[in-house]
Amino acid sequence: MLPTIKRSLVIAVIATMGVFASVGTAHAASASRVSLHALSTSHVHGLTSAKNSNILPKGRTHFKFKPNAIKVPDCSNPRVTGSFSVTNDSSVSQQAEYGGSPLGGPIAPGGVLYVCASTGGAGGQGQVTLASDPTATLTFTVIH
Repeated sequence: MLPTIKRSLVIAVIATMGVFASVGTAHAASASRVSLHALSTSHVHGLTSAKNSNILPKGRTHFKFKPNAIKVPDCSNPRVTGSFSVTNDSSVSQQAEYGGSPLGGPIAPGGVLYVCASTGGAGGQGQVTLASDPTATLTFTVIH
C-alpha cells in the first residue's frame, strides 16, 4: 500500500508542477517587454521629428502629459535615433519614471528628456509617470 501512496503523491506533485509551469509560460508569452533609456543630448542629432509630450501644470500640485498617449518608433531599428521626447513646460523640475525607477535625471523647467524605446522589433506598450504626481501618465505604444 505504501508504494501506491508514494506513486500517487509523486503523480500529484508532477501534475501540480506542470500546471504552474504552463501558467508561467503563458504569462511570459503574453507580456511584451519594453526597454526605455534616456539619451544624452550628444546623441539626439536629428531627433527633432520624434514624437513629443509636454508636462503641464494641472492645479497647484498636479501635472499632466499632453498628449497623454503617443505612438513611437522602435529604437531596435538601426535607422531610429530616438523614440520620443518629454518637454517640461512646468515651473518646477520633474523626474520622469518608468516601471517605478527614474528615467534619466530630473528635467529642469523648459528642459527636454529624450527617450529611446526598444522591444527587439516585437512592439509593445508602456507608461511613463512623474515622481511628483504618479497620476500623470504618458502611455506610449512602440511600433516597428
